[in-house]
Amino acid sequence: MPAPFVDQIDWTDPRPNWNDAPRAAAFRLHVAALAQGPGQNQIAAFYNRFAETMQDAGIRFDWQVQRENHPRYFEHALRRAPRTKHILFHGRQRHPNALYLSQDALPGFFRLDRHGFAAFSHLAQSRYEPEAAPIQPGLRVALLQRFRAANLSKLAQPPQGALPLPDTSDAIAVMLQVPGDLVLSLTTLSREDILRGVLAARGTRPVIVKPHPAAPPDQALARLHDPAHGVWVTQASLHDIFPRARTVVTGNSGTGLEALLHGCHVITCGMADYGHATTRCDTGGALARALDLPRPAQAALDRYLAWRLGQQALDLSSEDFAERLLSTLHTHGFL
Repeated sequence: MPAPFVDQIDWTDPRPNWNDAPRAAAFRLHVAALAQGPGQNQIAAFYNRFAETMQDAGIRFDWQVQRENHPRYFEHALRRAPRTKHILFHGRQRHPNALYLSQDALPGFFRLDRHGFAAFSHLAQSRYEPEAAPIQPGLRVALLQRFRAANLSKLAQPPQGALPLPDTSDAIAVMLQVPGDLVLSLTTLSREDILRGVLAARGTRPVIVKPHPAAPPDQALARLHDPAHGVWVTQASLHDIFPRARTVVTGNSGTGLEALLHGCHVITCGMADYGHATTRCDTGGALARALDLPRPAQAALDRYLAWRLGQQALDLSSEDFAERLLSTLHTHGFL
């Protein structure tokens, strides 16, 4: 039995090859350097499943290692091999021959999008038509149980119950992002605007602030921690925070999608690829008014997540992964 695709790659190979792919190849797959190693991460797992699917379907493809996510890489790839269709990782240069692979907000979920990743995607700008969305009873609950039982998120979380939190189900949770994250350019309220607005309008409700795990230490943020007055700044597990929150506020972090899975009312302050199911607030006044809105109707939320996760994303663990991958590539004209 041949080794998995990623394990066959010579990561010391000095390419990229900027020439057009051979005519027999349907497209060129740009393999993110993040997948280095013996298949130990989800990106590597995706590439392995991708290659298996193409082999089983008899589809030939060209590939090269993508060592950076810089715009210059995408520009070179698209300009110097103009007749080739390219599947690139985490880009946002729009081009008729470009399709962008990205990790979705939930672990094990991936997306292929013609505009880019996350809030830059075509999905973020598309309309959601509830009447046309599928009904998959139990999908949201099944996914929630799957991730919560294993304490899974896109990034590692502390053990559940390890850090103190208020005993409530009515808190306001504020999910912060890494300063300088590209998708923050698509938000309308700054971190300071959000924190100031939430703290001013919260009334008696507790506030839980979670800094991004990859963000550097922030003394100003740490000084906000004041449990005696109802403010927690913590790295507690998302699966401990969201059950305690009626409302979750974020710029456009992928944690907002996880909060929807938990049934929270989510407020976004900018473009997001799950914004169809959130309350978007672009001003401090709108944010203050939205904090008191109730949780979304569960039936409507179930329908949305069946569309968002079942139709707009690829689940590595799904039995129909190969079928849906091939269908997605056909839809985008790559097969």
